[in-house]
Amino acid sequence: MIRILCIFLLYISFINLYSFEESELNRSLRDWEQTNHNQAIVLITSPSSGIIEYAYTKENAFSKKLPAGSILKTLSSFVFLANPEKFHTSWEKNFICNGKFEEPYSNFFTLEDTNNYNLFKNEKSDTFYYNCSLAKGHGEITMSQALALSCNSYYLHFASHSPSFFHNSLLQDWKLDEGTGASFESFSKQKFTRPKKISHFTSSLMSIGNAGIIKVTALKIAQIYGAIFANTQILKPIQKGEMPEVVNPFPYSQNTREKIQEALRLVTIKGTLKNLSLQNTSIQVLGGKTGTPTKDGNKTLTHGWNILYFKKGDNLYLLVVFTENGSGKREALELSSIILNLL
Repeated sequence: MIRILCIFLLYISFINLYSFEESELNRSLRDWEQTNHNQAIVLITSPSSGIIEYAYTKENAFSKKLPAGSILKTLSSFVFLANPEKFHTSWEKNFICNGKFEEPYSNFFTLEDTNNYNLFKNEKSDTFYYNCSLAKGHGEITMSQALALSCNSYYLHFASHSPSFFHNSLLQDWKLDEGTGASFESFSKQKFTRPKKISHFTSSLMSIGNAGIIKVTALKIAQIYGAIFANTQILKPIQKGEMPEVVNPFPYSQNTREKIQEALRLVTIKGTLKNLSLQNTSIQVLGGKTGTPTKDGNKTLTHGWNILYFKKGDNLYLLVVFTENGSGKREALELSSIILNLL
């Protein structure tokens, strides 16, 4: 079966795909960086084959490991759905977000947690809490809505039911401590060292990508999200002319994948990507996700991520955007709009 898939993907890779105007994109990205005093990483792939269509800059896109932020909520959703008995949740189960993730049981937050993370103290109850992405809360939501609206409280609440199992599953199922297998990736065989002792809150915090432990390249994110959107196995990222190759099976069922695809479509309609400014009528956006991870060693400054799955003509592409400063809903979204309108 895998052999047949590889032959099919090889055929796809030789189809004359849309040729991105690299020089114009490069110039526009340099102008944006200079105007905004910011730095960007941009990657465009053909996810059905793994072909890299465009990279800015190749060195950073392929090798620079970055905090993941809320783009991990998508991967966390798969873990939850595959293990409902561990996390006491389901696709349909309702959760009420009041804008805070409060300590689920005594001593859940350690002293180290209060020093390392953005935990706030409720002076009346003498307890700590972690803010949701929406201060007033998202109200009553399901998993699909939590993913589309990027609700921190939802993911922290359910991950906290089995924190160690959660973070082990997240890392192992998605192989987040491994490279992509690409021939041009310098870190493909280097794994990061996991801390010997991780608090329950830190493990739970991995569900929203803000624990500071999981770092990924734009290439790794493109590989994973490409498989999610394109209904493929996990493919090796390749340059044009290389033969497509399956490096790992997709770790979850097709039924689960279709549920997540439904939520990622909702992101662009009612969620964190709804303000995408798209004037290019030749492009149809089919789904996506944002992320806003905190910077290493800083509780207030953030990076921005955007992932967009889109169609141009008969071809399907994946756009990954990372901005050194800002958020997924602002700076990264602004840059994504500029790029899509140029294609």
